[in-house]
Amino acid sequence: MKKLILTCAVLALTPGCIGMQRVTINTSTPGAQIVVVKRGELRTHNTVVGVLKQRSVEQYQENPEIVGTSPMVYDFMRVDEGSSWGIGGVFQQKQKKVCQWLEIRASTPNGEYAQQLIPVNGEDTNVFLQMSPQPMPPAHAATSVPQPRS
Repeated sequence: MKKLILTCAVLALTPGCIGMQRVTINTSTPGAQIVVVKRGELRTHNTVVGVLKQRSVEQYQENPEIVGTSPMVYDFMRVDEGSSWGIGGVFQQKQKKVCQWLEIRASTPNGEYAQQLIPVNGEDTNVFLQMSPQPMPPAHAATSVPQPRS
């Protein structure tokens, strides 16, 4: 019993598990291609000579990433500790990305499409996307009008 409790405690404190997000994705048309776009905050912390500290927060959006086909389970890290660099004891910079939103896009070769934006909160999330025909652009937007010649 002690080993079981100890094992559970170690697994609960494992850094890789703490920042994970699991999203189960289903679509009304199985086999749809799934693309995700992560959005959130890029947090920067600068320290100059160990005393002067500056923090900044910027919004970021990653490029769309193909992750598979539905149905699927998508696991990813909510927090990416990013980069850290410095110049001796004079300057130190640390950055981390905190994913707050996940846009999920699904598409099929026959033109069906769906998308949904979900909050990233660390809890397992189930998403069902109802596929529908992709809207066509207005007819006037597809034809070019020649410019008059003078």
